[in-house]
Amino acid sequence: GALGANTFTPSAVNVTDGSDRVLVPETGFDVVNVDQNTGFDQIQPAVNGANPGDTIEVKSGTYNESVTINVTGLTLEGPNAGTAGNNSNGRGPEATIQQGVQILSDNVTLTGFDVTNDDTNGILLGTNTAPSNVTISDTVVRDISGGTGGDKSAGNGVNLQFNGAVNETSTDVVITDNLIINVTTQGNNSDEDAIGIQTLPRGNDVEDLQITDNVISDIEPADADGRSDARGISIDTQFKNTSDGARGDFGQATNLTVKNNDIDSLTADFARAITLFEDKQGPDSGSTSDQPVGPVNFTITENRVAGVNSEGTN
Repeated sequence: GALGANTFTPSAVNVTDGSDRVLVPETGFDVVNVDQNTGFDQIQPAVNGANPGDTIEVKSGTYNESVTINVTGLTLEGPNAGTAGNNSNGRGPEATIQQGVQILSDNVTLTGFDVTNDDTNGILLGTNTAPSNVTISDTVVRDISGGTGGDKSAGNGVNLQFNGAVNETSTDVVITDNLIINVTTQGNNSDEDAIGIQTLPRGNDVEDLQITDNVISDIEPADADGRSDARGISIDTQFKNTSDGARGDFGQATNLTVKNNDIDSLTADFARAITLFEDKQGPDSGSTSDQPVGPVNFTITENRVAGVNSEGTN
């Protein structure tokens, strides 16, 4: 006979399609762990309940929260996964995370989102860990207002900063197909730094970092009492760790690739599209002790740069 109106709940019906995924009827939730078939209204509770290797899918909407990913192997997938951040014609409605994202674990994928923050970082890798095998793709990072520490204000689109890790190695981080736009700072501090993508190793190594096919635009710190800096991509070498202030032989970027990025509209006292820094290794580092050392085995190619405006006089 004919079926009448039926009501199903995820716990009542499991339908398989021959794959490993279990299919359930529409849950009505905006955030779904597709491996556990659980639904949430916000992203962070879904992350907190995830197991290593799970995938969380997020529908379009505004999520007024900060998201911290501390689950190994987690995939956090927004509605625009597969569509580059700068493809405004191809992207659909966004899932906007309004207070930034922090990634603490290895083997994490973040893709297809719109991220903003009225504080220092859009997306932060670290700081007490040095995550490896992380992919950040197909995401818009925008309207980063910057934060203040001491007499310095900083704003970063994507920031690899390993303050609390010591002598670790972050490997195989991929930052690709993102749009990073409108990064600024608070203003009226002695130093004001606005940066699209940066690494601050803090006594840890960075290997096989790939920064490719991103669009970085409108990087402009607020006025500084001393000096302001705007950088599209900034790669620091820092052999000094923050745990005890000692200099060792960890802190270098190796096998770095910066390719096919568009960098435009940088304005500050000192504006630079791509910056690579040197630092001095510690006293036990052999022939390179106390000698300036920068990134090694790096490739910087096919990047397009325009509108870099240095307005300082010092």
